[in-house]
Order: sequence, then C-alpha cells, then structure tokens
Amino acid sequence: MRKIAMMLPFLAACAPGWGPMDARQYVHADAEPAPEYAIGVWTGGLGPYVMTMKVAPDGHVDTCHSWNHRDAVGKAKFAGGNLYFSDGSFAVLGKTADGITVVPLADEDHASDFVRDESLRQAAPFCEDYFQNN
Repeated sequence: MRKIAMMLPFLAACAPGWGPMDARQYVHADAEPAPEYAIGVWTGGLGPYVMTMKVAPDGHVDTCHSWNHRDAVGKAKFAGGNLYFSDGSFAVLGKTADGITVVPLADEDHASDFVRDESLRQAAPFCEDYFQNN
C-alpha cells in the first residue's frame, strides 16, 4: 500500500522543511466521520516521542505524546481525508495490514506505524493516565 504523507504536530518546530503550520486549518475544519479502520486507540513511535491517539467515530481525535518527561496533549479533527491538529500541523493516515501508518510530509523515509492500543499498554505512562482519566 502506498504510504501517505503526514506532518507531525509536535516535531514540526524541530524539523525544518516540514512546511508551514497554520492553526486556522484546525479551527475552520469541520470534523467528518473517521474511516472505520482508524476508529479506536493507537500508539506509535514518532522520532523520540511515543504518541497515542484516540480517534472517535465522529472524526474528533484526542492526542497525547511523551518523551523525556516532556508530555503534551492535543486535539485533531479528521476532515477531507486529513487530520488537522490543534497546533496547526496536519496529517493523512494510511491503512496497513496491522494498523495505521503516518509519514512525515517532507521525509517519507521515516514512516511510523501505529498499533491498536485499546488497553493503553503501549502508551507512555503520562498518556496512559491521561486517557484513563479523560
């Protein structure tokens, strides 16, 4: 399956050349129903971060990532085949045989596969706590 591009919300500031960030995309995006394969809780490694996403059927997404005691939560909306993150970045999800994949917009060599993680066993401790309490 063809890998699909993504600009990572939390690494964009650290990775020159990943394109402009524009929070208006998130604010003005109307969430659309997420694809059936993407609904649920997913965890994957993106560079040094462990990221967990909870994708709701209505296209709203809660996100959490953690690295070296740097923890953050955010939101995203699924619209027009893209995920628009609350920090102004955007992504497109791809389906794999075992889950979903994300690929940095300007660096397709760094694809990251996310695995289904409803139990939150793969999530970073901060994110596990966040999702269990929200």
